[in-house]
Amino acid sequence: PVIHRDIKPQNIIRRDDGQIFLVDFGSVQAKYQNTLTGSTVVGTYGYMAPEQFRGQAFPASDLYGLGATLLFLLTHRLPAELSHRQLKMDLRSRLNLSPEFAEWLHKLLEPAVEDRFSSAKQARAVLRGDAAITPKRTRPARSRVVLSKNSQQLVAEIPPPGWGYWDVGQCVMALILLVIGYHLISFMRFTFISPLIWIFPLVGIIPSMFGVVKLVKTAFKLLGNTKLELERKSFRLRYSLLGFFYQVQGRTQDIDRVELNRFMRLQDQLAALLSNETPQPYTACNLIEGIRTHRIGAWLTAPEKEWLGQEIAHFLRKPLHNPSLTR
Repeated sequence: PVIHRDIKPQNIIRRDDGQIFLVDFGSVQAKYQNTLTGSTVVGTYGYMAPEQFRGQAFPASDLYGLGATLLFLLTHRLPAELSHRQLKMDLRSRLNLSPEFAEWLHKLLEPAVEDRFSSAKQARAVLRGDAAITPKRTRPARSRVVLSKNSQQLVAEIPPPGWGYWDVGQCVMALILLVIGYHLISFMRFTFISPLIWIFPLVGIIPSMFGVVKLVKTAFKLLGNTKLELERKSFRLRYSLLGFFYQVQGRTQDIDRVELNRFMRLQDQLAALLSNETPQPYTACNLIEGIRTHRIGAWLTAPEKEWLGQEIAHFLRKPLHNPSLTR
């Protein structure tokens, strides 16, 4: 994309018919020497994004210049003359703006480039009400999720959550089902002359399968590990347990969206039914890839899932969806 690098009121022209034009594209190529810092920078002081003082420019740098220009039109003062709080321009103390527009303008003027809109298209969608501003990503305190990322890769490792009282009961139930299945299958030796010889093994397979599934799920909560590797072209989701693993791979471009999908856990529904209370929903972070849904960190806390969903959506440059409760 073309980066103007010097968006300011003097470079914006309004024609009599209301058409707006951006002029002076010489800054796209030209540079001048900043005698104060001794570094080569492009732009106008007060309208330049902080990263431009370091000789860097991104599409979001022009959004900062647009925000500073709008601020000048609203206050009739140079942005550099306005008060700042923690490196951010203090807008609310001087302007009477709607909360939505104030938040949008704050987003344009974020000092850190990664905290601004990633593109003009995204900024326009939020301004028109077609999209919402993603909350600032804050890592929950004491989270054990290991997250590393750069511009080309995001890696998230989710450790096992450990067992609770319900999981101990699930493990006992799994063992009971396995014992029942074993006895039903072994009972066939007493019916070898009966035409019903295959009934007991077939019936025994059913509780055995349920027992194995329950046992694997509870073991995974104690010893399992989930690892998500996202790259610009491909992704890999790996579930590992005691040296065994199940892996899902695909193309990153096929991921349609990231959802925070609310759901009810069976044990919470049963507990609420016994106590005559309303069960509280949980949130799962899901990657939607066509007809496939990949659930990540089903046992994380709700703040961890929301934070992880925001990080993944930001890396994929996609909005974070919050569909209604499903059961």
